[in-house]
Amino acid sequence: MNENDVLVLDNTCENNTCEKKSETIQLALYSLALGALFSLCFTGKDVLPGLSFTVFCWLSIILFFILCKKLNRIRNKRGFLWAAPILVLSFMNCIFSFSIIHHLNVLAVHYLFAIMALRVTEETKLSDDIYQLFANALCCIFQNVFKAIPIFSILVKKSESQSRLKKVLIACLLSMPVIIIVLLLLIDADQVFSFYVEEISRVVFSVNTKTLMHIMIIPLAAAYFACYGSHLFYDDRPAVARLSAKGDHVMLGTFLTLLNLLFAAFCLIQLLFLFTGGFMTLPEDIVYSEYARSGFFQLLFVTVINFAVLIVCLEFVQVTRQFRSIKNLLIFLCVFTGILIASSVYRMLLYIGAYNFTQLRLMVLTFLAMESILLLFTLCHLIKGSILYKPFAYTGMAFLLVLNVTGSGYFACRLNYEVYYHTMSQDKLDVSYFSMDSAPLLLDIYGDSDTSPVLKDAIEEKILSLYTKGQKTRSDYIWQNFSILESSGYKAVEEWAGN
Repeated sequence: MNENDVLVLDNTCENNTCEKKSETIQLALYSLALGALFSLCFTGKDVLPGLSFTVFCWLSIILFFILCKKLNRIRNKRGFLWAAPILVLSFMNCIFSFSIIHHLNVLAVHYLFAIMALRVTEETKLSDDIYQLFANALCCIFQNVFKAIPIFSILVKKSESQSRLKKVLIACLLSMPVIIIVLLLLIDADQVFSFYVEEISRVVFSVNTKTLMHIMIIPLAAAYFACYGSHLFYDDRPAVARLSAKGDHVMLGTFLTLLNLLFAAFCLIQLLFLFTGGFMTLPEDIVYSEYARSGFFQLLFVTVINFAVLIVCLEFVQVTRQFRSIKNLLIFLCVFTGILIASSVYRMLLYIGAYNFTQLRLMVLTFLAMESILLLFTLCHLIKGSILYKPFAYTGMAFLLVLNVTGSGYFACRLNYEVYYHTMSQDKLDVSYFSMDSAPLLLDIYGDSDTSPVLKDAIEEKILSLYTKGQKTRSDYIWQNFSILESSGYKAVEEWAGN
């Protein structure tokens, strides 16, 4: 190798180092921008993922696109199709008033964003193994957590001859996340400690505790979001090994046989006593109306256990694919699971008929509907050997979108209005379940000349309760918690109170 070749090689290495450093700076800026956005949207007392979650998700995708564009890391443009469910789910949080579904949306979007990052930065097709896609997404979230914080220290050149001061500064930088987490917990745990921290921060930094908390959250969030960005620096990411166990067909067959015998006895009881409407004589002290309207939650959990058994046997136990007898036992388990789902739906509908629709009851029905579809896919897999992960994944995403509507307070109140007010006795309409989302609906019933005086009195009391609650919410207004339907409902109640 001559002198010119050595010079060219040195220049190439130097250019690669500069390029790497430039990419690191841009990633650090991207992560800090997301950290600041996270702190603005989610930090504070009584802050919920409403409008703030929508704003955060939309701006995060824009920032991610800009970063990928600047670093020339867009390998698969179709990967941005995963932004569609992210945007839709995030928008659901600012339409309906807060419920547990909002937290499900946050978890789902968290996962979908990781999938989008993988799809965009990898030259892969949508027909690839869905197991690898979701397994790699988990690694994107968790595997690089410990790499996220040191990424900021890449800007400081590592050397054996580093001064003591430089080492101390680097140690302080890397220990800050732990210190901040502990400090936040201690502030929340002790009021006196919180008071003195606020006094010190006001004197030293001229900021109050609220502002200090916003500032402390930024590096924590930035370090976490760097988990996604750090994947942009690793082109050769090894595929996640599929979990698999050989298993023993005799032991597995025995387990499935015992389980099927138990379900066979239970399903026989359902067919003889539940679905016949009390045709068979029930044991003493058991009334059919009470018997039929109970046990749906327990059956729901049993079906979840059954699905867990089916998935583990089909995807992670090798002997399932080698022995037809195991598959036949799993088919029987699917049939019994279908009867359990039918029993749970039947009981829930009877319960709703007596006690009205609620968000929880509608969520249960939606989940049971999803289980029914997944059960059909499982049977197709057992009989025809069709793919299982893709339909499971896409069905789950579709039903999460449906759940945002069917599990909302507005939808439950609308159903109660249509079913009980128009088609059944008005006395069965329970207005206590009505939320601020459905206040305009309550006012329509209140103004209807056909509404009974008893129902009008109940509605008036409920509207006044909503008005009082709305006034308190407005006095402690938090923009992050904004909801479109809740806001329109409060305006309607406010106009009614003004008149």
